[in-house]
Amino acid sequence: MEIKLINVREEHWDFILSLRNEFFEHSFYEQVHAISKDEHYEYMKKQTTNPNFYQWVAVNDNLPIGYVRILAHDINIMV
Repeated sequence: MEIKLINVREEHWDFILSLRNEFFEHSFYEQVHAISKDEHYEYMKKQTTNPNFYQWVAVNDNLPIGYVRILAHDINIMV
C-alpha cells in the first residue's frame, strides 16, 4: 500500500463534500447541518484565492481515501 497526497482539484470536490457530510454530526462543532453541493462549491471556490488555505487528497492506487486541509492554523484530516 502506498498512500500519496495530491493537490485538490475541482474533480475532488464531490468526494470532499461526501466526507464532510458523513462525519459532520460527530466531528465538526461548527457544522450544524449537511452541506449542500452549492454551499460546498461556493466555499471551495472562495478558498482557491485564500493564501492561508492548503488542501490535499490522500490517494491509494489513484483512488481518493482521505482529505487533509490546513486553514490558517487549523488542521483537519478526514479519512
